[in-house]
Amino acid sequence: MDFNLYFAWAAWITLLIIVLSRPLADLLQVKFIRKIQLKRKWIGLICGAMVVLHVVVYSITFSVSLKFFFDSSYWDFAKFTGWGGLAFVTMIPLLLTSNNYAIRLLKRNWKRLQRLTYLFFIASGIHIYMVGGKWPLTLVPMAIWLTLWVWAYFLNLSKRNKVKQ
Repeated sequence: MDFNLYFAWAAWITLLIIVLSRPLADLLQVKFIRKIQLKRKWIGLICGAMVVLHVVVYSITFSVSLKFFFDSSYWDFAKFTGWGGLAFVTMIPLLLTSNNYAIRLLKRNWKRLQRLTYLFFIASGIHIYMVGGKWPLTLVPMAIWLTLWVWAYFLNLSKRNKVKQ
């Protein structure tokens, strides 16, 4: 396996932890998962670092200049590079704003910006799948996340409706 893929898989696993922690915490009410949920910012920093390392090592290994990001053929979403680029571009503001200063500066908009995590997750999953990742390692976690997220959403919605009554 190419060395850059170790960073890619580390990023994917940490990203799974980030996106699955919220719906699992809402559904299961387990303290351990709540603790993970509270550490998402730090896990996100690790994930972002792994993505940056993946891109840098890939670029060095395959002698690819980073200026390919500015080549229109790179952004073809029929290829894995378009999805990888979208994941990388959405990860950058997430990484740059995963700190207390950004939280204070952006206020409510910080949470809105952090919702890019879901786009980052989906684009990353499609990218990995198109590179040749096995569907149980990419598409199944994405389907599980979507199912849990919808379930948690409706559970929270019903709780809010009970409070209003």
